[in-house]
Amino acid sequence: MHVAFNLPIADVDKARAVGRRYAELYDKLWDEDEAMMVQRQAVLSAPRKKRKRQPVSLGTIAEVLASLPLSVEIGGETFRVLEVEGRLLAHSVLCPHMQGPLDTEPLQGLEVACPWHGYRFDLATGKSCDGRKLRLRPAPNVVICQGKDEIRLEWPAAPAR
Repeated sequence: MHVAFNLPIADVDKARAVGRRYAELYDKLWDEDEAMMVQRQAVLSAPRKKRKRQPVSLGTIAEVLASLPLSVEIGGETFRVLEVEGRLLAHSVLCPHMQGPLDTEPLQGLEVACPWHGYRFDLATGKSCDGRKLRLRPAPNVVICQGKDEIRLEWPAAPAR
């Protein structure tokens, strides 16, 4: 691949310096984009495992709170567990649009935004915050078991048919 930057700068040395900076920036952006696309393809190519609906223990209350945010894999899906506005929540780490990464993104209240296209999601409901018909994959509930000094993930009961 050949990429050319045409600069309207008369001074040849200055144009070369700006050109080198453009090329460095282009290399950096290419590497970042390639890494994101490789990650996306790995997600799309991975076989989907059937979710196990049994509760999953995350550890004692103190252990879990000390290690937040926490990444947890269940049945081939990864969820981020974190504390938001005094609540413990779990959410899918993949944007439903193009599988963009949500696990490292800072929150804005109860919302997370995809770094690829800016789609925003409500972490409490999983619904899109900007009117799109997208929603995060269902996540387990974070349950504090005071009597057992344990925090676990539990799937909501399936709706009656």
